[in-house]
Amino acid sequence: MADTNGNGNHGRGIFSAGNMLTIASICGMGLIAWDTLQADFKALAQRVDIGDKRDEKTADNFDAVKGAVIDLRADGRAMRAEIERQGRQLDRIEGMIRNATTPTPGAPR
Repeated sequence: MADTNGNGNHGRGIFSAGNMLTIASICGMGLIAWDTLQADFKALAQRVDIGDKRDEKTADNFDAVKGAVIDLRADGRAMRAEIERQGRQLDRIEGMIRNATTPTPGAPR
């Protein structure tokens, strides 16, 4: 016999024991899935934090290397200038030696 709505429930309620078990199992699976997702989110957040720390460390190392390269360039320029200065000094010394060993005409021996 159909109820007043004509849906054929025959006086039974919408929430039967089977329906309640189905709803409870769906809610239980949802909670389990939610807990699993939360664990996955926590693991992902930890990986992101580790990656951020690694990025910061890499940036710090890169800055240190950049500073070392700048220092090496400055040292190279200073060394080049010193070598050029020593070369000019050697040229002057060679010139003095050449002048000292070359006899000049009319000079007493």
